[in-house]
Amino acid sequence: MKRHLGSGGLVLLIALTSWAAHLYGEQAESELQLASAPQPGVAKRSGNPALSVPQEKWSVAPVRRPKRRVLTAQEKASLPPPDWIVVYRPATGETRLEPPLAIPDRVLKAAADAMPSSTGLLGPPYGGLAGPRPSDHSRQVIIGTDDRVRVSPTEGYPWRVIGKIFLRFPNQSQWGASSALIDPFHVLTAGHAVYSADEGGWVTEMEFIPGLDGYYAPFSSAWDVEVRAPSGWVDQQDPDYDWGLVTLDRNIGNIIGWLGYAYEAVGYYPGKVLNLAGYPGDRDEGLGLYWAANVATRATDNVLYHVIDTSTGQSGSPIWRYIEDTDQSHIMAVHTYGDRDENSGTRINETRFNSIRDWSGLDPPPYDYADLIDDGLDYAGFSPPSVASGSPFHVFCDVRNIGTTTSLGFIVSFHASADTVITPLDPTIGMVYVPYVEPFTYVDCDWSGPFPATIPTGTYYVGWIIDSGDNVVEISENNNIEHLPTPLIVGTPPNIRLAWGDFNPASPVQLAPGDPLILSSLLQNTGGSAAGPFWLEFWASRTGGLTTNLFLAQSARIDVLDRTSSVPFSTVVPLDSIPDGPYTVVMVADRPNEVSEPDETDNRVVVGGKRLLVIRPQTNADLAVESFAFGPNPVFSGQQIALNGQVRNIGTGDSGPFWIEFWGSYDRLYPLPQFFLCDSIGVGNLRPGEAINLSDYPRTLYATPAGVFMVGVLIDRIDQVSERDETNNYLFLDGHRLNQVFSPAIEADGQVTKDQLPDVVVASADFWPAIPDQLPPGAAMMIWARVENHSPVPTGP
Repeated sequence: MKRHLGSGGLVLLIALTSWAAHLYGEQAESELQLASAPQPGVAKRSGNPALSVPQEKWSVAPVRRPKRRVLTAQEKASLPPPDWIVVYRPATGETRLEPPLAIPDRVLKAAADAMPSSTGLLGPPYGGLAGPRPSDHSRQVIIGTDDRVRVSPTEGYPWRVIGKIFLRFPNQSQWGASSALIDPFHVLTAGHAVYSADEGGWVTEMEFIPGLDGYYAPFSSAWDVEVRAPSGWVDQQDPDYDWGLVTLDRNIGNIIGWLGYAYEAVGYYPGKVLNLAGYPGDRDEGLGLYWAANVATRATDNVLYHVIDTSTGQSGSPIWRYIEDTDQSHIMAVHTYGDRDENSGTRINETRFNSIRDWSGLDPPPYDYADLIDDGLDYAGFSPPSVASGSPFHVFCDVRNIGTTTSLGFIVSFHASADTVITPLDPTIGMVYVPYVEPFTYVDCDWSGPFPATIPTGTYYVGWIIDSGDNVVEISENNNIEHLPTPLIVGTPPNIRLAWGDFNPASPVQLAPGDPLILSSLLQNTGGSAAGPFWLEFWASRTGGLTTNLFLAQSARIDVLDRTSSVPFSTVVPLDSIPDGPYTVVMVADRPNEVSEPDETDNRVVVGGKRLLVIRPQTNADLAVESFAFGPNPVFSGQQIALNGQVRNIGTGDSGPFWIEFWGSYDRLYPLPQFFLCDSIGVGNLRPGEAINLSDYPRTLYATPAGVFMVGVLIDRIDQVSERDETNNYLFLDGHRLNQVFSPAIEADGQVTKDQLPDVVVASADFWPAIPDQLPPGAAMMIWARVENHSPVPTGP
């Protein structure tokens, strides 16, 4: 059952912090964080040894077929019938003899029967399968030509239910073979893979790895708890009886599925297309799954003959039919022998079908457990590499469930250890709560926070304990602890220092917005722990570096600056759109104070001895506010605004990008852009004569002050467009009430009427010279103005 943090998640997390505090001390309450949602585990990932084949199993030789035992008539008469089943339990060494049918009075079908296949919880059967699809149609194949195809990845059905088995016999010899799941916890294989008189008898240890793909075991492995083979194989090594049935220690088939099995009359087989997949010893060190398909040639009561390409190591491979109409796959035989002209396998006949069905059906199913492991150091780490108490720290790992049931919730605790042996007694860095992990999925466990002040300075190994509270019953508890090989330095706080800064090109070279600007600096960390992440900003100053007035270019994000390090920095960035003129360049590190430092006075450098000169190329664009209306009046925050009017390019060239902004002004005599009214309008380009209709852009009033204000529209405030005339870039309207209801008494109180005042108007104005002429300070310029009084009341001086 899945266990989610739903609407009651806050209550659950509070309860968990109390539990964690009980186990780990009071600091645990602030350290417990929630893991991310579990991820499907089907992608190939390197990592934990539980998902890879150890090197000692590479190139293990394919299991050998022993010679048939030659018996006298008297010896043969003393043996049980060849179809009787010999059962062996490796844990105790016990053997017992059972009849072929566990249910003697079963009504048998004479012609054919089949047990269905299943895709398990991971279905659908062939969705997203990268690799061959089992054949359901005839192909012409010559047995002398190798037509085997490598299947990779193997996580699709049916490939994931076919597995490599590693075998150990009483004489300690190790061998490899193939097999396939036929239900939740049974695999079918060759008899000589489970019993070999030449190697001392019954297999003492068998590991089944479903879907093995090279060194990668996507579904981990299962182990044998009981083995069955017919007396005809155990006592006589008769090839007609070379098959075995193995009971596993877990219900892996419920997750990944299984192949069905079936029998047909002898005359059914000739010319039928069949599939065969297994692990040949002559390819990929015996670790690659290979598939081929071809026709059956003939059959006897006990043996099926075919011309499907095989090799040693594929003993135990399923030989199956695929029925496309029903999407069913049935094992018809177990591959056992190869020859130059014809290969063969032990056929599932009526007796064997019922033996397999009866005895597998009577086995009690094993218990299902979770099995939590670290998913490998490729998916774990920490940053920064050195840290001080209270500084930001991030540590993470991935936890996978290779068991056969969903885990309960558990805690992953991260520790700082003086050695590589991680224990609960080591200082705790932080903890992550994982609500659940389903079988063969993984979860990202990330902890971020201030590094605990309780951990003194020194060198530590960072490790983690999965299910540190022992809340989950697992198949194995010996794979829950891991650590990173790179040590963590816990030292004094970091201290960022900008040793110097520079830029190019400098004045007298003129730069326009968008031109490339080279910025360089020397970043130093004089502290005892890493600094980062933080921003390195580039500013333009009008006051020689005393103030920072405008952003010069895109800031740089510095992820980490290691302790006692000195790192040159250089970047080429486009110059931001800033007004024309000369500037001093200032560089500032960590202005928002993301990094806690003992000394902030060396985080800034002013580039002296040179200046940046910005001169925009003149354009022929001329942006103008032709009309503007703003309503309703009054209007309240959150209410929709009715914007009307037009902004037009009345020049002869394209404008390029610019913003149309809407501002409120407290000053009702000489308006200033003092607070935004609503969202601005971004314009990519206006061609000559083209206009923007403001009514096409519905807007909502921001949270503004309450009162009577001037409201206006302002074009290109940040001066992205260089125009000859910018006097037509704005228009303000008086008397607009924002967040205030109209009151005649308030309007009239303390005010004189308009006809009692003078009315001064600047009727016209001009100056000379103008751009492109340049004037230095102190040069003479001419100014004309016509000032009028439109009231009968004189102005005074």
